[in-house]
Amino acid sequence: MSCATLYVLGAGAAYHPWRNQASLLIEYGGYVAAVDFGCSSLPVAARAGFGPEDIDAVVLTHGHYDHLCGLPHLVFLRSFRGSKGLVIAGEASAVGLASELGRLALSSSGGSLDLKRVSLAPGGSYRLGGISFEAFEASHTVPA
Repeated sequence: MSCATLYVLGAGAAYHPWRNQASLLIEYGGYVAAVDFGCSSLPVAARAGFGPEDIDAVVLTHGHYDHLCGLPHLVFLRSFRGSKGLVIAGEASAVGLASELGRLALSSSGGSLDLKRVSLAPGGSYRLGGISFEAFEASHTVPA
């Protein structure tokens, strides 16, 4: 049986001089999923050995910008590297915001990328290979 590997790319607040914004990478069974994707996620992922084309899905916990501000850069780079599509999953309003940011990134890249949206309500789930994500409601300042 193989093990999943968890990489903590950031666990900080919206802005902190020594800590990166929230983001995790999960690698399992040939798939890589990010949970949230803060502004510094791409360079930190690169230091862990992952390029933009390695990330199959981004699962968003909620729509605060510091949890998804790295997503436009990810979409931008993947769009002209011939990457396969990218799944954006999570709370509906967060997925909507992320999709709009992705659309804006694509409009400036001259490339293309299939962005698949998966909205998750509490009790819903999303499966990427052997990685399973289950949604539950959290008390926060925005839907989470």
